[in-house]
Amino acid sequence: MNSTRTLFQIAVIFTLSLFGSAVLAQIPVVVSTAPSQNELNILTSSDITVTFDINMDASTINDSTFVVHALTTGSHSGTISYDSPSKTVTFTSDNGFAEGEVVTAILTTGIESSANIPLGGSYVWTFTTSVSAGGGNFTLDSTYGSGDSPHAIFTGDFDNDGDFDIATVNFGANSITVMKNNGSGEFSDRSDYSVGTGTRYIFGADFDDDGYMDLAVGNGGTDNVSVLLNNGDGTFGTHVTYATGDGPHSIFCADFNGDGAIDIACANAFGHTVSILLNNGDGTFVHDSAYNVAASHPRSVFAADFDNDGDLDLVTANLHSNEISILENDGNAVFSVSSVYLVGSSPRLVFAADINADNFMDILVARSGSVNIALFVNNGDGTFATPSEIVNGYSQYAVNASDFLQNGSLDIVSANLSSDNISVLENNGGGSFSFLGTVAVGDGPLSITTADFNGDGSLDIAIANFFGNKISVLYNANRVTSLIVPETLFAVQAFAIVPQFLIITFGDFVDGYTAADINQSTITINGTVSPSNITYLPTHENFLGDALELEVPISDFLAGYQPIWGTLVEDYTVEGQFTDETPFTVTGQVTLIGHRLGDVNLDGSVNILDLTYLVNYIFRGGPPPTVMELADVNGSGGQANIIDLTYFIDFIFRGGPAPSPS
Repeated sequence: MNSTRTLFQIAVIFTLSLFGSAVLAQIPVVVSTAPSQNELNILTSSDITVTFDINMDASTINDSTFVVHALTTGSHSGTISYDSPSKTVTFTSDNGFAEGEVVTAILTTGIESSANIPLGGSYVWTFTTSVSAGGGNFTLDSTYGSGDSPHAIFTGDFDNDGDFDIATVNFGANSITVMKNNGSGEFSDRSDYSVGTGTRYIFGADFDDDGYMDLAVGNGGTDNVSVLLNNGDGTFGTHVTYATGDGPHSIFCADFNGDGAIDIACANAFGHTVSILLNNGDGTFVHDSAYNVAASHPRSVFAADFDNDGDLDLVTANLHSNEISILENDGNAVFSVSSVYLVGSSPRLVFAADINADNFMDILVARSGSVNIALFVNNGDGTFATPSEIVNGYSQYAVNASDFLQNGSLDIVSANLSSDNISVLENNGGGSFSFLGTVAVGDGPLSITTADFNGDGSLDIAIANFFGNKISVLYNANRVTSLIVPETLFAVQAFAIVPQFLIITFGDFVDGYTAADINQSTITINGTVSPSNITYLPTHENFLGDALELEVPISDFLAGYQPIWGTLVEDYTVEGQFTDETPFTVTGQVTLIGHRLGDVNLDGSVNILDLTYLVNYIFRGGPPPTVMELADVNGSGGQANIIDLTYFIDFIFRGGPAPSPS
């Protein structure tokens, strides 16, 4: 690939020397793409288009020269068409993309103009698809046994059945575990495969271009990478190893030289280098080169186009020197360190994403030596500003950015090894974040992967728990659904007994809204009742964020119900609007217990003890009934007097009529 490109460049220079600069215009140039480089919130059904500056030879644009890979769904086949008047190529995927996944489009130098002049260089760009649901309200659904000491986790559709499976690399067992999804987010079909020793990291991609996702594993004990090709059914063949540098720790798979095949980058912790393994196009690899990172102990590597020049660069987290290194790609998978930045204590993992939505890739760094996450914002040219601190409160070993709240921005989740939980942080836009809370997981969460495991349109989370030998799966639930109300309301007819007020508290808002964004004057309960008091709570222990507390007089709340004699479970509805007039509806449920008239002492039954209580009150100055209406045995209007006492005696001792209504 490199020699071919060099010969072509020499030929162009020679031709220019003979015929002048007019020939240069013949080299086709990419004018625009849609989606654009690093664009967010692209519909999963969207076409991919690229427009050139001159007419192209449509016969040279095919599935080997216009290649599309996606992070969780692998390689994509599709229909490719060319519109000559607009000089635009359109790729339509056969199956569409998954929600919230990163998609990479690759144009190789096999694409030629109508004058048979190839592209001057390959062109690679990525974009991220949108999600249709999600509230960031994560609950631990299930745990699954893995191999010994799962060090890293990856998700992809390994068996091409439309749902997302999980693979872990097990440091203590020198193996990988593959768990297939049954279609509803449950993982029971487990297989284990041996790899090298000192296994640290795992990544998936379609290496041999057969339409199935394969796996690659970094083996720190044997200084190599294991590649396991998919058999075509979600099972994997015997691993084949390829040499790397000293102490491979983290790997990342992407097309670094723009030939349409997925290569491997490997961070060699002890060699202080990054190895590039170039794909021969058939799922076999050659160790091309190892590049010094100009820092100590690169523990993590991530690929992204930081300078938006159409190829994928690298960033490494360098544990011992407390730095990150940026390695710039020349387009031929030749890398050089462009900059090194101090990052703070013990950087463990790097993750690149467009955090502030400016179409340039920023960098997040998880640090075990800090309780904050470091954010490097791209200046727009592949250089980075001094890192800002995102408040987390826990030391982190991994970090991931995805649209968990369906707010159009990339939110953050971190794996906090020492505290056995994950942190969820909401992107407020512009790169600022709100800490929403933590969710307990297993023992020693070390690695994160995200996908829509249960098919509800929101991004869920799977965690590798290093010390617990377990995988935790957390489902992403919608929000603005949680309510807090008294468990039981006691009532007689339409009058409240205990308590005097109903307290409804709800929170966990979606789509970027907060409780403060609600137009409080629009809130009603059951369509007619307005709360007597509304309190904004900026934080609440039961919610991942702020909440709103409504105080409603029980007499008002019960006015729409029939008199209650016995126990009822009733639904109710809270409705309102946000300040931009977007409506919301929240439903709740409450238990109502109605007491009979005559239950003067509130013990739940009518008997001689109530008669004694009433005699003591009327004749001996005893305490009045807590609720006077209950002592109105004959139902004469809420008064308790000697007539009620006579009525009561007749009922208890002579078989007279029961307190009315009974």
